[in-house]
Amino acid sequence: MRQRKSETKLAADEIARDYSLKGQLLTLKFNFAEAAESYRSAVETDPDSFNANFELANFFQNLNRQTEALTVYNRCLELARKYGDEVQIAAVLNNLGIHYLAEKRVGDARKAYEEALAIRRTLAKKNPNAYLQDVGSTLNNLGLLNQTENRWGEAREGFEEALKIRRAAGQNADTCLPNLAIALNNLGVLNRDEKRTGEARKALEEALKIRRALAEQNPDTYSPDMAMTLNNLGVLNRDENRMGEARKDLEEALKIQCVWAGRNPDTYLPDVAMTLSNLGSMDCIEHRMAEAHKALEEALRIRRVLAGKNCDANLPDLAGVLNNVGNLYNAEKRMGEARKVYEEALQIQRGLAKENPNTYLPDVAMTLSNLGRMDCIEHRMAEAHKALEEALTIYRGLAKRYPDRFGNDIMRLEKLLKEIKELKE
Repeated sequence: MRQRKSETKLAADEIARDYSLKGQLLTLKFNFAEAAESYRSAVETDPDSFNANFELANFFQNLNRQTEALTVYNRCLELARKYGDEVQIAAVLNNLGIHYLAEKRVGDARKAYEEALAIRRTLAKKNPNAYLQDVGSTLNNLGLLNQTENRWGEAREGFEEALKIRRAAGQNADTCLPNLAIALNNLGVLNRDEKRTGEARKALEEALKIRRALAEQNPDTYSPDMAMTLNNLGVLNRDENRMGEARKDLEEALKIQCVWAGRNPDTYLPDVAMTLSNLGSMDCIEHRMAEAHKALEEALRIRRVLAGKNCDANLPDLAGVLNNVGNLYNAEKRMGEARKVYEEALQIQRGLAKENPNTYLPDVAMTLSNLGRMDCIEHRMAEAHKALEEALTIYRGLAKRYPDRFGNDIMRLEKLLKEIKELKE
């Protein structure tokens, strides 16, 4: 009897693996509906198979079907803890962290990442060849969370350790180079945000070189990553007033992202909206107003649609595009329309900041600054003073933790408030 059960279990495992393999092949052909059915069939055939459940959860996550992914990941975690498999537990926790961060549940993301990292560090001490790269993956993910919460020092520490791990692994294109590019891309964006532009350029250009070479060999796997690095480098070029290079990078990124959004809109439309917003902001700076309107209005349309489907995950990006649209209207002296979108952005950001001040208070201060400057232009000095004072108070509070990051904002607002005071006198 025991032997018969064992044989039945082995048969179920084999059938489940066949269904999962079919799901992988259908995914490569962008036939997501049938792929989902195959992955579900694998789980139905062998409900207690960790691998079958994990592949289904990962499939949903890659398609940005976060609710379904969470349900199956929770089942995976239940199975992994039941079996006492530390490798599986860490893998699920790492991916749950990715899910929670995508859904802006930063507390849950931190808890998942930190438990995954502790497990993976323990495993890597015993067998670094097998598990050290997993440590690098979770360090990168935790670094992204720290960056989201403006914990710059911790983010840098994680990214630099991850990069050290990746460089030590060698230059095997099949396994190590994609991970090296991830670490370089993440560190490059952090350096850009911290105005360490030389270091940012060096990291992003190396990441792009790797990703371009990988995409030439396997575009279906690596071209979305290349587009992301092109976008990041384009923003850096824009910030350094290298507009020709910025436009070239952003337009190449957008072309790739539009192709992928046609195949898988749930996953790649957010990338399209991001790059459109960046292009639109650059068009505004260059006084290409018709192009700015086209790009920003399309970005705003996409963000509203996405926020309608998943409000919590997409509201921050909606507020960001609203702020950019407000800047465009402001530049065109369309003050009533600018005020309307700024105030909508501010309402969203205030709500987000109540739940997560570390992440969203800088956005509140930025939009208050934009409103205050517009009030100055319209000679609404009382409103301007109120908005700018609140923004300054926020920046001063943030500067206690991050003096290098917000010092310029404080000096700019102090100067503007002094000028308002002199006008009143």
